[in-house]
Amino acid sequence: MASTLPLDQMYLSQPDKKTGKAQQLPALHPSRKEDCYFVLYKPPPQDDMPALVEEFLERANFIASDLDWLLSLPHDKFWCQVIFDETLQKSLDSFLRYTPRQYDGLENSNLAIADMQKRLHRSVFMIFLRMSTHKESKVP
Repeated sequence: MASTLPLDQMYLSQPDKKTGKAQQLPALHPSRKEDCYFVLYKPPPQDDMPALVEEFLERANFIASDLDWLLSLPHDKFWCQVIFDETLQKSLDSFLRYTPRQYDGLENSNLAIADMQKRLHRSVFMIFLRMSTHKESKVP
């Protein structure tokens, strides 16, 4: 019956780090957030200089991997991360601000950059979709 409660009203039993005794914590609590630093997004380079392309792809790969990890978290952990992790909030904000739009006319001829942009767009979309969806899937 407890699983039908909203997440902000649920309590979970968790061992105390010092004593090892079980303690009741709210399901949404800052201590349940994982220590993870989300990198800020920077737009792709306009020219195809190999060093700039490599720098962009490396940064974007870090972001994509972190977003994939976030999407793999269970419902309660996902929400703790979203609510209490300021680096995640800043990373998503930087993506929404600086990613090139289709109407900007800034097409990049580099296929690796285009593929990475598609991956990032999908991951960010899925995160916002998950945040705006009322119910979680029953499938693990």
